[in-house]
Amino acid sequence: MDHHNSAISEPLPASLRLDVISALRKKGYSHLQTLNVHADRATVIVEGVLPTFHLRQIALECIKRVEGVSRVVDRIEVRGEWV
Repeated sequence: MDHHNSAISEPLPASLRLDVISALRKKGYSHLQTLNVHADRATVIVEGVLPTFHLRQIALECIKRVEGVSRVVDRIEVRGEWV
């Protein structure tokens, strides 16, 4: 009989947050390092301002690929540097 609780296999929010921050840093775009990242169980909330929709898409796809992320709440505002 398996006595493992499925909650044990879920990453802790602090660990998941650090994994997401690390993944964003590895992308090599300095703007992505300015984003605020929060985790609540398997949900990641990302907030901040980016200069282009392209960078926003890169950030969201990067976060979705991090192991343990099941949902991303996108609170990224796109505000071009020319504005």
